[in-house]
Amino acid sequence: MLPWWSGLMMTWSRRFSPLTGVRLNGEDNGVEREPAVVDETKSFTRVLGTPSRTARNRDRSVNTLLERCNAERSNGADFPTVWNKILKTHNLVTGVPVQAIENGESVLKVRLITGHHLVCGPNGYSLE
Repeated sequence: MLPWWSGLMMTWSRRFSPLTGVRLNGEDNGVEREPAVVDETKSFTRVLGTPSRTARNRDRSVNTLLERCNAERSNGADFPTVWNKILKTHNLVTGVPVQAIENGESVLKVRLITGHHLVCGPNGYSLE
């Protein structure tokens, strides 16, 4: 069952859009709008930082993650330990490990937000 005010909101939203100030049936509601002007000098990359700096930081983070995984492996940790201790909560990791076969060997691949895969194989961790 919907709340009592849901019918009012649905009726109101069908008649008037608060974001544009324009009635949705085409009437202008007395609000004059100017066409949008795009300023080419201001972009999201300028606000958030240059793409090269962001890419460098991301690459640095991926390399740090790879080094941490290989350090844990050299200390005798198996994949489930590395997964629970490092990868599971890391902000670059998206999704769960997927098993694959490469060059006749079973490997585990973990997808990263950068588009790379962190591969755990018999020779250690690597990037793909």
